Amino acid sequence: MTVVDPRTVVNPTQARQLLDAVPTVGRKRGPRLRALFACMYYAALRPEEAADLRLRNCTLLASGWV
Repeated sequence: MTVVDPRTVVNPTQARQLLDAVPTVGRKRGPRLRALFACMYYAALRPEEAADLRLRNCTLLASGWV
């Protein structure tokens, strides 16, 4: 059985700090990178899955999104 070392996993505070800092990268890339990293963290997607994600692949609530 493989056990994940909790010291190697991003905690919620670190994830929020990353997501808050990423939009400052470049003029156009920041929001897209934030979405990529948020999908990877919150939906546990691999980078290639997050990069290929499209709206048609998602079921979203009508409201409640920030």
